[in-house]
Amino acid sequence: MLIGKHCTMIAANRDYSVWKEPMYFNNSYIKKPIIINDDVWIGERVIITAGVTIGKGVVVAAGSVVTKNIPSYAIVGGVPAKVIKYRFDAKTQKRAESIDFAVFSNKKKQRKG
Repeated sequence: MLIGKHCTMIAANRDYSVWKEPMYFNNSYIKKPIIINDDVWIGERVIITAGVTIGKGVVVAAGSVVTKNIPSYAIVGGVPAKVIKYRFDAKTQKRAESIDFAVFSNKKKQRKG
């Protein structure tokens, strides 16, 4: 995974549905995980919000705000981030899904050893 400078990942938000007290005093949060799959490149100053899953092989353009799930091998950008195009055609995407990225980690460890 490649992550640019000054990125923000926000996995919790204040629960603004509590009406019995001012939001300022409410310490209740809604927490949702952020899931980032293998071989993802997140550009500089990207914001990723709670509950988002970023698929395998995604490229997120610098300055984007990711508020929804991103499908594998998409290139996304904007505020909010939207699919611009896909890195590969459907046939290549299917072949790429079968790659086990742990193999590359093991090769790197072997070279260092």
